[in-house]
Amino acid sequence: MLICLKNTSKLMIQEYEFETQSQEKESLEEEIVKKFTEKENSRFNQSVDELIRALEVQKQEDETQSTFENRLLAETRKILAL
Repeated sequence: MLICLKNTSKLMIQEYEFETQSQEKESLEEEIVKKFTEKENSRFNQSVDELIRALEVQKQEDETQSTFENRLLAETRKILAL
C-alpha cells in the first residue's frame, strides 16, 4: 500500500467577490461560474460545467473508495483531455 501526504498548509488561493441577485442555488452557481470565467482566462473555462457535473457524482453503495476515486479521476481526465 502506498500512502501519499500533501502539505497544504501554505497553499493560497485568490479570493473573489461577486454581487448577485440570485437566490436559488443553481442560478447562483451558474452566475458565479459565468462571472469567474469571464474574469479568468484559462483553457479550462469551457470545461467548467462538465467538471462540476462530473464532481457531483456520488459513491455507489457497493463501490469501494478506491474504485470511486479511480472512476472520478478517469472522468475528469477525459473531460480535461489529460
